[in-house]
Amino acid sequence: HVRSRRQRQMCIRDRFQSISLCSDQIASTTALKVQNTIAQSDYYGLLAVTALDLGDYSLAIAYFKRGLVALNELLALLLEVEELNIDALSAYSKQAKIRLFDIREIWLRVTADCRAAAARGFEEE
Repeated sequence: HVRSRRQRQMCIRDRFQSISLCSDQIASTTALKVQNTIAQSDYYGLLAVTALDLGDYSLAIAYFKRGLVALNELLALLLEVEELNIDALSAYSKQAKIRLFDIREIWLRVTADCRAAAARGFEEE
């Protein structure tokens, strides 16, 4: 699941970078917000995976929560981008939302598994 999530995030990031053909039609502040939010969600996702590798389920949950905040912000920004009515950006937004909802679902499942594992760990102690 983690590898497929990473691939989806990289796809979202790479495709947004290729949209630079529309740079004269989108405000640089909006483009920067989108790019920054993509990077932020990617960062928290990587930190969560690192915490999972270390077996720290509580820390992984915290990072997934922060990543989910970034994903939700990104979804809101994509709605703003769609309102610009630029074909390339609308197509990007449509494809990105599909992948973002997939990532979100994976993170929610892994978070639930982390909570269950952390609860089992507390019960054993």
